[in-house]
Amino acid sequence: MGNMKNNTKRKHSEEFKAKVVMEILRGEVSVNQAASKYSLYPGLVEKWRAQAVKNFAQVFKPDGGVSGSQIYEQEMEKLYQEIGRLQVENGYLKKKLGHGLW
Repeated sequence: MGNMKNNTKRKHSEEFKAKVVMEILRGEVSVNQAASKYSLYPGLVEKWRAQAVKNFAQVFKPDGGVSGSQIYEQEMEKLYQEIGRLQVENGYLKKKLGHGLW
């Protein structure tokens, strides 16, 4: 695997991982062939394949495989972002209008 950088960790998107695993599951390539094709370690590709197979049933859940805690965390993140935006906006308006109104 001469194409791989020495001990450099790369972050692969979920879409990329799905593409690689789908090629394996369709029988288009083996784990080793996929690893070679995309300059990845075979052990990593096998880990992705095993993870996909293990969690495959999640796709058919009514909520698309998203747990209640994940939805809660996503909503909380949105709310915190909105709070931050409103605080910045409030500070800006206070400066523009002057402190006499508060």
